Amino acid sequence: MRGEGLFRRYSSKGEKNYRFSQMDAGALHFFWKYLEPHQLSLYGAIAATLLVTACTIAGPYLLMKGIDRYIASRDLTGLTVITLLYIAVNVALWVGTFWQSYLAGAVGEKVVFGIRQDLLAHVESLSLDFFEYRSPGEIMSRLIHDVNTLSDLISTGLVDFVGDVLVIIAIVGMMLLLNTSLALLTFTTIPLIYFFISFWGGKMRKAFQDVRVKIADINSELQENITAIRVVQSMSRKEINIEKFEALNQNNMRANMRAMSIFSLFFPMISFVGSIGTALILWHGGQLVVGKAVSVGLLVAFLQYVERFYRPLREISQSFNLFQSAAASLDRIYEYLKIKAVIAEPAVTSLPSAGFRGEVEFCQVSFAYVKDRPVLQNINMHIESGTTVALVGHTGAGKTTILSLLARLYEVQEGQILIDGVDIRQIAADQLRKVLAVVQQDPFLFSTTVMENIRYGNPSATDEMVIEAAKALGVHDIIEQLPAGYQTDVGRRGERLSGGQVQIIALVRVFLADPLILVLDEATSSLDSRTEANIKQALIRLLEGRTGIIIAHRFVLLELADRIFVLEGGSITASGCHEQVYRQSELYRRLYEGQLLFGDMV
Repeated sequence: MRGEGLFRRYSSKGEKNYRFSQMDAGALHFFWKYLEPHQLSLYGAIAATLLVTACTIAGPYLLMKGIDRYIASRDLTGLTVITLLYIAVNVALWVGTFWQSYLAGAVGEKVVFGIRQDLLAHVESLSLDFFEYRSPGEIMSRLIHDVNTLSDLISTGLVDFVGDVLVIIAIVGMMLLLNTSLALLTFTTIPLIYFFISFWGGKMRKAFQDVRVKIADINSELQENITAIRVVQSMSRKEINIEKFEALNQNNMRANMRAMSIFSLFFPMISFVGSIGTALILWHGGQLVVGKAVSVGLLVAFLQYVERFYRPLREISQSFNLFQSAAASLDRIYEYLKIKAVIAEPAVTSLPSAGFRGEVEFCQVSFAYVKDRPVLQNINMHIESGTTVALVGHTGAGKTTILSLLARLYEVQEGQILIDGVDIRQIAADQLRKVLAVVQQDPFLFSTTVMENIRYGNPSATDEMVIEAAKALGVHDIIEQLPAGYQTDVGRRGERLSGGQVQIIALVRVFLADPLILVLDEATSSLDSRTEANIKQALIRLLEGRTGIIIAHRFVLLELADRIFVLEGGSITASGCHEQVYRQSELYRRLYEGQLLFGDMV
């Protein structure tokens, strides 16, 4: 049933019209880089394949000798020897098959490990631009499906293909050597086999490709419904969603039925053609035996060779499908690896001579997500170490973009951003992340305990350090009130906690990381006033001795700022303390008087 697995697994959207000529030569060089360290194991697998081929050829030949030489002459001693030799050949066949599969599989797994590790590391080094224009499903497909396809190419495709070719060549040679007329009669069925492989094989590939597309539609619908289960239930969309899913499910069922009907015809057809070949040899060979032109042993051996001749022919067609799929997968993986990180690491990391203190300065900074459509224009902003500033403005004013540039999620296009006099482009990313931390409007919690989510800010922290951090922020008692305290499982993305509890965990996590610069991006916008007032006390403790940058639309948090910057249309139009900004900016007066300071994401 090898063919079914291959078609099910490797047929995918984008492979239908793929041709080997499309392959990037650099992709082959990239692939060889991971194969090269495992050459010895690969050669061992090929050596085992040669042993398997030799044993495959030797078995029928020994049967022929046993029948013609020893059974016909009643030589029991010779028959015993040839029987033991036949058993030894089959033991060697078993040993060779084991090492062929084991060595090739080990190489495949090691290559997959290296490629997947490097691919993930590369993807995580790319800027947010990369992720904004690609779905998580596409990225996961490259990391899992495409990489696994390469594993199967090595563990089964390459070695099996070499073995199949060697077996066919050896069997053809043996058949021609034993009897030319019987061999030529066997070859008359090859055009028929080629027709079925080409015609039905193509239909089967397309059918299983359609299955893969349909199951992808189902997965997408299921993921969306499960993720939005609260919306589904609250808006009574259950019946509508079930009807939509039923339609997708029926499409998938019909696609599977079509694929299985073709599959159910394909392999029996190939077997039927093989049985025709066997019948022809039995008929013609039997006449030759009756006429004493060939021996019974030769006919028996020939029948076994014929059976062993058709199997690799069928499997080679599957190998070509795998090669095509693997080539497409390799190209897709290499396509990602060719994408250069926009956020380049500096050749030499620069650090402030007196160490980091937390002073931040924006000098003539401009930025645009789309060319000729600037989001920020000539931003000049100086934030002294240990002070807190607030950014105020309508949605789209550029507030969150400023924070993204500071965190180097995007690269500055014009001007520069300095931390303690050093351009952030000259600071290594891991060093910058130690200096700066961001608390977002919707903090991400992992599906583990409260303790482990907090420890994410400092993986080396002990349980006692985590608890002390919570006590320092004054939120220890709130965490202790959870069902299992610090050992409470928060669920997927913290769904078992309230919004305030999630924000508290995020704040303790940042406190444990101990950054010099703290960025609060709408950190309390989704909370009610009472919860926000409680968290404000934690924020006051968190900001002590640190440089703080706050985006908030509620005035309660702006009270923490030493200085306020008002942004309009990507430019700073006013700055200073509350009284100064109130006099300078009509926008600020309007927002303040209405107690509605908008601060949504750009």
